[in-house]
Amino acid sequence: MAQFTDRTPIVSVPFAFRAQDANTVGGRRADGTPNNLPVLNAEGKLPGTMVQDKTLGAAQLADGAVTADKVAAGAVGNPQLAANAVGQANIAAGSIKAAHVDDNQIITRHLDSKAVTSAKIADDAIDIQHIKNGAVTDAKISSVAAGKVFGQIGTGQIADGAVTQAKLGGLRIASGRAQIPNGAWTTISFGKTFSAPPIVVATATDGGKGDVVVQIHPSETTTTTFKAGLNGGWTIDINWIAIGY
Repeated sequence: MAQFTDRTPIVSVPFAFRAQDANTVGGRRADGTPNNLPVLNAEGKLPGTMVQDKTLGAAQLADGAVTADKVAAGAVGNPQLAANAVGQANIAAGSIKAAHVDDNQIITRHLDSKAVTSAKIADDAIDIQHIKNGAVTDAKISSVAAGKVFGQIGTGQIADGAVTQAKLGGLRIASGRAQIPNGAWTTISFGKTFSAPPIVVATATDGGKGDVVVQIHPSETTTTTFKAGLNGGWTIDINWIAIGY
């Protein structure tokens, strides 16, 4: 029955105002659970218009209910990610490019041991300012081109006894001390055999007897001996050196 506010019946109607319970809604039967509406459309979905804003919280979402296809593109940004939520397992291989990394963001503690290999270093990328003093030791040098050391090695850089016959590449050196009696031409042995007559230089060990000139007889130099004399009649010692092949 319908009625006015003075409760005077007017006419019978098929519904009632302020009805508290119903067996069906829109032709669908309710399941009897308090505050639970039945599915109302043919697709088996509850229309969004029937859900108030902010009524679905974490408790209303089943585990695993939100899959990738439920998330709109660009919907998840930094504010939606908890600290440390994105780990290595969440990053696809090759997905981080140079454009994603700000300058000076990757420092030593971010690099695994031996992570930077030769393939990771661009040609000519390492200059002098990138190498600290004392960083390049003997163990770091496999070979040095001759052009890199031309004129750079002096006596101070060569250890005593370092230059052996094997290091001379076929060049032979002989040296010694001899006595020239009464300034006469004296034959002196090299102590080794050259493949051709070498160059010989000699100096007097005692210049106290005046201007002593040691002379080498060029035509008498062979592969095993040379002849030396003085410009006077003194007996004096000389130091000599022969260089050849």
